[in-house]
Amino acid sequence: MKRILLLLALAAVTAFADTIAASTEEPTELRLWNVPSSFAGSPDWISRRVVFDEFVRRHPEYRVKALVPIKIDANMGSESTEFLSVAGGVAPDVFYLTERKVSDYRTQGFLLSLNKYLSDFEKRTGKKYAGIAAPSSVWELCHSGGNIYTVPYYYAPEVILCHNPTFARNNLAGKRPKNWDELYEFARKMTYDPSKEEKPDPSMPLTYGLMPQYPSAGVGWFYLQMVWAAGGDVVVPYFEKDGKEFEVPVPPVDYRRLGIEVNDEKTYYARVEENKKKLAALGLPAEYSMEAVKWKMHTERPKAMRALDFYRRVIHQPWIRHKGHEFDVTPAMIKQRVAVDPFSGDKFDLTDKKVLNRIYYGVIDMGTSQVGRDVKEKYYGMRFIFLTESGTQDVNADPTEWTIASIPSYEGEALATTIGGHHLGINSTIAAEDKPGRGDADKIREAAWKYIEFMTGPEAQAIKVKVYIDFGVQEQVRPSILKSVGYEDILVRIPKERLEMWEHVDNFGHIIPYPRGFMHVLSREFRNTVDAIANDPIDMVTGEYKKNTTNVMTAMVTRVNDTILGKMPEKEVKRRSVFGWILFALGMAGILGFGAFIVRAMIKAERRRNDEGFGVGGHPGRRRMYAWLFLIPAVATIIIWAYYPLIRGTLMAFQDYKILGGSKYVGMRNFVEVVFQATFWQYLLQTVQYVVLSIGLGFLVPIMLAILLTEIPKGKVLFRTLYYLPAVTTGIVTMFLWKGLLFDTSKQGVINQFMLAFNGWPIGLAVAVKLLICIGFAVIAALCMTQVFNKRNEKLEKSFAGIIGGLIILFIGYLLINTMIREGFGGIFRMFFSAFDFKPQKFLQDPNMAMLWVIVPGIWAHAGAGCLIYLAALKGIPDAQYEAADIDGAGFWKKMVHVTYPNLKALVIINFVGAVVGAMHASQNIFVMTGGGPEDKTTTVGLAIWFNAFLYLDFGMSTAMAWIIGSLLIGFTFNQLRIMNKLQFRSTSVESKTGGGSAGSH
Repeated sequence: MKRILLLLALAAVTAFADTIAASTEEPTELRLWNVPSSFAGSPDWISRRVVFDEFVRRHPEYRVKALVPIKIDANMGSESTEFLSVAGGVAPDVFYLTERKVSDYRTQGFLLSLNKYLSDFEKRTGKKYAGIAAPSSVWELCHSGGNIYTVPYYYAPEVILCHNPTFARNNLAGKRPKNWDELYEFARKMTYDPSKEEKPDPSMPLTYGLMPQYPSAGVGWFYLQMVWAAGGDVVVPYFEKDGKEFEVPVPPVDYRRLGIEVNDEKTYYARVEENKKKLAALGLPAEYSMEAVKWKMHTERPKAMRALDFYRRVIHQPWIRHKGHEFDVTPAMIKQRVAVDPFSGDKFDLTDKKVLNRIYYGVIDMGTSQVGRDVKEKYYGMRFIFLTESGTQDVNADPTEWTIASIPSYEGEALATTIGGHHLGINSTIAAEDKPGRGDADKIREAAWKYIEFMTGPEAQAIKVKVYIDFGVQEQVRPSILKSVGYEDILVRIPKERLEMWEHVDNFGHIIPYPRGFMHVLSREFRNTVDAIANDPIDMVTGEYKKNTTNVMTAMVTRVNDTILGKMPEKEVKRRSVFGWILFALGMAGILGFGAFIVRAMIKAERRRNDEGFGVGGHPGRRRMYAWLFLIPAVATIIIWAYYPLIRGTLMAFQDYKILGGSKYVGMRNFVEVVFQATFWQYLLQTVQYVVLSIGLGFLVPIMLAILLTEIPKGKVLFRTLYYLPAVTTGIVTMFLWKGLLFDTSKQGVINQFMLAFNGWPIGLAVAVKLLICIGFAVIAALCMTQVFNKRNEKLEKSFAGIIGGLIILFIGYLLINTMIREGFGGIFRMFFSAFDFKPQKFLQDPNMAMLWVIVPGIWAHAGAGCLIYLAALKGIPDAQYEAADIDGAGFWKKMVHVTYPNLKALVIINFVGAVVGAMHASQNIFVMTGGGPEDKTTTVGLAIWFNAFLYLDFGMSTAMAWIIGSLLIGFTFNQLRIMNKLQFRSTSVESKTGGGSAGSH
């Protein structure tokens, strides 16, 4: 007995000692992103915060540090900072990833294998890890090469929310669309615009029947749903064997061997066995990893094409509401110029403006803001949406107003559902640090797994459901969660249709594709493709569309397979590498030539130095020593921050670069792939277009403003202030100001409102204004051409006059010829002798004009600042030169050519070089305004470099692309510097002492 008591006492002392040691041991620091806010208001985030607080309470041995990543306000750039944070060692210990990120993180080596922790979990609990009870479709992207890298945190299906009051108002109460025809018919019936009704009901709000997230950046996510609902494929894996590619299923995985339990085991493993038989019949291995397959997009296949055709229908299909029913205006009716109501037989003259004003086009909101109208989400009859964990709370409305329904499929196709969600993984770069709580990397990884295990475990799910019950949304929660945490009584209150929907999601849902770079496809490529259709309205004369949907989609699929999902075959790279080496040699020759020019210029400057002097006395050797001492810090800084990255960039251009190391040299592959991509040349052409528009429209504006300011007798200070004020505002604010206010595409937009005001002018006044404008342009052009043919004028004068006159003539000619092609000679007559008929501009949504509208805000913001620089230079021109010109009888034009321009020549050349180089690099304004759209029409090479580096993580190709552009710019800069080397700069004070001459250069 004494021995037992002694042993118990010893155990108690040991336990007490361990407790003391544990209490004095420094808690392990766990770094996290996405820590739920304490001020969250939705059930989802409140429940996550409660779970997070419970984890912190249960694990005092961990100290959580919340990291706040930099955010980019654009869907395309939202993930680039995460990649860089990993490379910089400031990433969290637990990654919170959407499904499309998982593949990029895994291939870059950012994620740690979880096999060890899953095995330990099974040994410790005697059960396989089930987590949130997700189906195999959600797990499939977590696996690669026999390793599990992430676990599901939550998943949600895409559904239709049906607005019950709108359904009831249109006699559709209790009905739900069963196929796409009914979806369109229901949406058409619920679409209501009082301005298009024969007898509008003032109590009826402006309503759109369908909200499929167009033209928002989320269109890609919802386009996926329509492709699957059409019975088509989005991306398909291929396995290569003996030089042939075989279309195969997603790599099969036996999750039981990895210690994982999926909630659709019976159906999943039955499919696995069936797929193994198919693979064996093809002579392919029964198991292969994600890295062993090649992904290809196939949205151009016939079934998948149904989705794009449906988008065209809901965006453009013309229809009329008549006597309480709706009917489509068919192409045949448009060609015959008569629409016939199939129900009543009534006919409508399609040449009558009143009839045309009654025609609806499509059933969705095309993104035109309805300023002054109370247009809220409840005025959409149906909307596509991803359910949150607690249902539909993100609609910011009473959930009882909405009914959840499955998105219907194309007639005859099986029901399809898109699944989106989030995953948790451990940062593979976790390392010991000389900081409190960060000294043991294994403990940090263990803490990260404990966090994942708790956040996805049954206790966390029970806590969340309790919060949902408190908010009264428990009936919208996933049924399997309710059942797993003991709330089976709630299941009886959930409609049968919703239970069937969740069962279908678990068994047949489609996870959002996750190949490398697919985020770019979702946010840009699908958007551009839908844009191409949205910007192609039906011709109300011929009843036809200009663009073929199959051609549009095929072009996008080819581009994605070549530049995002695929790589050029090695044989093709070797065959074309000769061209790559030639290109590289030309680039290096340009660089060396530029360097030689600089050296020669320095030698010439050295020879002139003794004549000009630098205002420093003493021995020349001592002066050189002092100069070098002062230059060393600057030279060192330039070497570190300019030339070192340049050298590293040169190496990256020849590598398959990985952020965390392990990069491989690939020779000329990157250069070859760049120059043989059609998109690169398209982007280069669009870059040139951007440069030409920027220089053509913006370069002369500050010069002209400066000249005008020197001529006005009073108010100079006021005008200088007004011109400079836009430059005080930051560039991003300026962009958003124009994008959100001035470029509003609705009739209430500032610019549109101003333009449409002219439509109300009497026809006589409109004709008079048009003729006056035309005569004014003709007079200016005639005067310019007179100067060109004036023999007394010099070549420079003729050039200036010819450029201005030529541009005016080209503009008038284009306007007349384009009008004649579209409408014949009668169209030219109507153009001048009719009232104004301006249409609301689409601005950034117009692929033909978007590049211009991107440039305009920059000109507006920077013209004032440039004006002051030129104004200062004009002030330096001696009055004696203008007086001499006046004595010689020179007018305004002669003074401009012979006095003003020669004095400003050096400054103009310097600014011209800077403007061209800056425009060639342009990307930030485009990124904010259009993101490269619509239809990729505003994507420049600078933006493409950014996309390749930070969205595709293809740094090798992006640096190769940058070097090609750099070589072009070096040649341009070399030529400009050669011109500048002939100029001689003198200060105004020196000129005044010598009795006149040029104040700027000559």
